[in-house]
Amino acid sequence: MALFLIVISIIYPFFGYISKRITLNREFSQERSKIVELFERYNYRVECELDGNISFCHKSGFIRLLRSYEDRIIVTPEENTIKLEGARRDVMRIARTIEYMLSKEENSGGVV
Repeated sequence: MALFLIVISIIYPFFGYISKRITLNREFSQERSKIVELFERYNYRVECELDGNISFCHKSGFIRLLRSYEDRIIVTPEENTIKLEGARRDVMRIARTIEYMLSKEENSGGVV
């Protein structure tokens, strides 16, 4: 049993965490408020901002405890893209929403 837990703890970070890049086609500063608002809709709050990176964590202490406090998503702006890093399920869900929001803006001429 202990060997199983050790193997899972070694393998899990490779499959449980992801880094995803999203093309913004504009500066991050123009989209920052919309992206922060989107995280807030998913019950995340800004944990800290350092060197342009924004770290988000879940608002609920109970959810954070259930996830062993491994709920952090880090947003790193890079030229016309952003990089999201964190738990695979949450990063993919938020990335899809950001991509949808951006495509909706492009199709409507920049107005959401």
